[in-house]
Amino acid sequence: MRYSLLEFGGMRSFNKVMNNNLTLLENNLIEIKKFLNIGNNDIIDIYILTDKTDINEHSILLCEILKKQNINLKLINYWQELTEYHEKDKESYNKYKNILNIQEYGYDSNNISHKPYGYDGKLHFNPGNLWYRRYVNFNLFKKYVIVHNINYDFVCLTRLFSTKIINLKSLENFIEDALYFSIDTFFMGKFNIIKKLLKFGENSLFVNKRNINTNRPTMLEDENFINYAKSLDSCIFSHVFCSEIQILYFIYNNFKYKHLRFPFPNYINNKKIFELTYSNNYNKEYLKEHCFQVADSNLFIAIAR
Repeated sequence: MRYSLLEFGGMRSFNKVMNNNLTLLENNLIEIKKFLNIGNNDIIDIYILTDKTDINEHSILLCEILKKQNINLKLINYWQELTEYHEKDKESYNKYKNILNIQEYGYDSNNISHKPYGYDGKLHFNPGNLWYRRYVNFNLFKKYVIVHNINYDFVCLTRLFSTKIINLKSLENFIEDALYFSIDTFFMGKFNIIKKLLKFGENSLFVNKRNINTNRPTMLEDENFINYAKSLDSCIFSHVFCSEIQILYFIYNNFKYKHLRFPFPNYINNKKIFELTYSNNYNKEYLKEHCFQVADSNLFIAIAR
């Protein structure tokens, strides 16, 4: 089998040392290889889009880790040099800002408890921009494999540099025409499945339809979807413009899928296993609301940012 990992993002956290004395990146590569049941005859190639300042600082360690884990660095691109994409990147940013009209959607920036439709007060955060750059990375990958006549059994979009992956169960009985995903963090499927997924990034497909009678985004009136979203993460379903809920809604309406993310709401108030986290940025009371139970055999991947 041959797998490609498409990694987009900064390298600010990938060299953080975990409790097992591995860097965050190496921990994630080990867990993904276990998850995919990688054998001696399998091949993993990685394609990276990142910032030049990050790679200058971390390039030696990056190469050492990839070599140690027998992963081939096929292509690395730097956003600063991809000037042909910058104009559309700006358009994507402006499109998102124009969609998020906080007055129209009832957001009160002076009252943090009143945020039914906005993105947690992060008025300058731009998930449209982030998804467009994922699309750019896929587009560069696509051109490369055509020129070099490379075929992959599976394509994975990953966040190896900023998110810790805990593998709880290896993948078995893969469904050929399904998208496997953990919201906004890990996506895997056949080439055409990932190509279809990245249409979201190419066009910045953000749901902005509003019921003129209720002044509510129509997404929030789709009861089946909202119940599904709540079953995955009770914290995200109301934030219509956050990246997670947008891509989830796109997947919900367009794919046969298998969800891999840890079901946070099922474990609220359970004992927190603190070694699963690596970030000191979260309030400890907040962490108690996001609980993991390693022994749950129904899980594939758990995520701790």
